[in-house]
Amino acid sequence: LASNFTTMILTEWAEDSVSMQNQQQMIIFAGPSLTPTAVKLIDDLSLDLREPVRRRDIQKQLDRKQVESIAIVDGLFNQVLSVGHQEIMDGIEQGFEIWGLCSMGAIRAYELCNFGMKGFGKVYSRFFEMEDFQDDELALLHEPEFPYSAFTEPMVHYRACVEYLLREGVLDKNQGENILSQLKKIYFGDRTLGYFKKLVADCLGNSTAIPDNFDQFREKQGD
Repeated sequence: LASNFTTMILTEWAEDSVSMQNQQQMIIFAGPSLTPTAVKLIDDLSLDLREPVRRRDIQKQLDRKQVESIAIVDGLFNQVLSVGHQEIMDGIEQGFEIWGLCSMGAIRAYELCNFGMKGFGKVYSRFFEMEDFQDDELALLHEPEFPYSAFTEPMVHYRACVEYLLREGVLDKNQGENILSQLKKIYFGDRTLGYFKKLVADCLGNSTAIPDNFDQFREKQGD
């Protein structure tokens, strides 16, 4: 969310909104993908930040004439019903501009790319670039309320780290595939950074090859 590209997109949303109607608003449904920089950016642009989206949250906005654009970043899906495809399509049909990125938003944008939903970012692109990229790679466990601190990492972050280790020649192709295969087999709530480091250590004898700055692999926050 804090990337230059995202700043440009959000700025365009704000400028377009002001030019059409001063009272129109843009809503962003986000949670664990937020960074402090992203929160400040959203506040500076006077956008309406909401908690992660759930079923009927989009439906509730359809009668609000002052809302023009909606961005779905994060969403709930386990403890409650996830945001529905039909309510998104209804919003698009009624003239709402609906974007998806990072997490639940990227999933829905990929699923509805032929129905007018817009998506962008590295995570969104992975759905088109990789045949085996699935929804569960974006799932993680986190606190139920702001700041939604994460207890686990989504697999997409580990995938980005493995790709880095492959480029650096630290892992070979078979080792990388084995690590990702082991992560695929387990429940997303068990994909902790500690477990990932253990898998790398099992291949290399240690996990020191993983950079201390793991933020560089957190593509959801980057988007």
